[in-house]
Amino acid sequence: MSKKEIIIDQEKELTRVAVMEDGELCEFYLEREGAQKLAGNIYKGRVQNVLPGMQAAFVDIGADRNAFLYVGDAGVDQRDYAFGKDGALGEGVAARIQSIKKVVKSGQEIMVQVIKEPDGPKGARITTHITLPGRFVVLVPMVDYVGVSRRIRDDAERQRLKAEAERVKPEGMGLIVRTAAEGMDGEDFLADIAYLTALWREVERNGQVRRAPCCIHRDEALLSRTVRDLFTNDVDRFVLADQESVDQVRETLRRISPELADRVEQYQGQIPIFDAYRIESRLDKALSHKVWLKNGGYLYVDQTEALTVIDVNTGKFVGSYDLQDTVFQLNCEAAKEIARQVRLRDLGGIIIIDFIDMESTDHQRQVVEALREALKKDRNKTNVVGLTGLGLVEMTRKKMRRRLSDALEKPCPCCGGTGRVMQEEHTARRALRDVARIRASGTTEGIVVRASEAVLCQVRRLGAGGIYLLPDARKGSGGFQVSTEPSNALEGLERLT
Repeated sequence: MSKKEIIIDQEKELTRVAVMEDGELCEFYLEREGAQKLAGNIYKGRVQNVLPGMQAAFVDIGADRNAFLYVGDAGVDQRDYAFGKDGALGEGVAARIQSIKKVVKSGQEIMVQVIKEPDGPKGARITTHITLPGRFVVLVPMVDYVGVSRRIRDDAERQRLKAEAERVKPEGMGLIVRTAAEGMDGEDFLADIAYLTALWREVERNGQVRRAPCCIHRDEALLSRTVRDLFTNDVDRFVLADQESVDQVRETLRRISPELADRVEQYQGQIPIFDAYRIESRLDKALSHKVWLKNGGYLYVDQTEALTVIDVNTGKFVGSYDLQDTVFQLNCEAAKEIARQVRLRDLGGIIIIDFIDMESTDHQRQVVEALREALKKDRNKTNVVGLTGLGLVEMTRKKMRRRLSDALEKPCPCCGGTGRVMQEEHTARRALRDVARIRASGTTEGIVVRASEAVLCQVRRLGAGGIYLLPDARKGSGGFQVSTEPSNALEGLERLT
């Protein structure tokens, strides 16, 4: 059985959460104090634009950009919705919902909840299907329905939990039973239900008295969400650096899960907690394109806005039996690591995996099944489509928040985010062409070019007849002055030949 730990690092204005499985970093979350987190928040918004061509509307919720409301996430009669076995709302809409114009109108005030953070130029994605998560159940106040988490796979247990939830759910409201509730009875849900229904009444009151656009409910801070959503019975240790946070978490657990309180520990080391667990170095590797496998192979991960490509390579792995066995072993190891990298990097959208070609259809099936099995630990919804005609594996993963790279990095000011820069020789040749063009125009008396030392070396090597070079007199400028008259040469002037 795998060992699972949650490590919390709280610094000034920053909280970081690392989820470790068997010593490997599998999930990472961070939250900056004062940063505007939107997912989970409930807003009273005003519809700005209704776009029938997109079957969507844009809603002003008071954020920097208007939020996006798709017709499938808009409030229509609950009978128009198809509910999955996990109790997810809005997964499918009946064909009779023909136009967004029949659902919302410009200027209309509506209550919405953010289900996806803004991403780049895109605003937040919202829904009118409000959900309020608790420790064991999620309250769905606007739909009379009971569902069970898809991560509870035993059919008998699912049916039992559904019956227990039906027995205690508030009249006219719905419940979704969470994974943490496995093995519990309806009485165990009552504290959650009482708190969540009271919270919903408060949200309703705020929505009635406050003017749009405004936030009428904010989700809990990262530490509280971690205890609520991640600290389940399969977690062996929950480690924090400061005593105040330890006391806060233990007090919360005594109310909701007293059996877990003794798993909370305070870190006693002298070095920073993330260094002690080697999390900082693992984060650096999680931002790299290349990921080495334990058997010597490696993955190469490349991301675009909506598509991620993962390439599997043999690297140093040579196997021990024959070629097909070598390829199969490597692909199986890669499948497990790909599932971990998808969770850790929080990749979303379409993911294409190029495993090393396998001739055996049985090997192909086993590798795809190994990927599906490894992805069962993922809290986000994933769907492995299977192998294409070109031998590529297609999968999708629900995108809920920014990728790890977007949270920790920004585009390079030199390369503009491409990760590549011009070769020194190409840059030097272009500089010399620009000099020649400016000279031919006769519109300037002198030229100053600034470049790196590597580019200057290429300029000297390439040379140009009739052009004289003098290092720029300004200290540290990394440039040179260009003259066309030998008589203007000063001490240190060098002719390019």
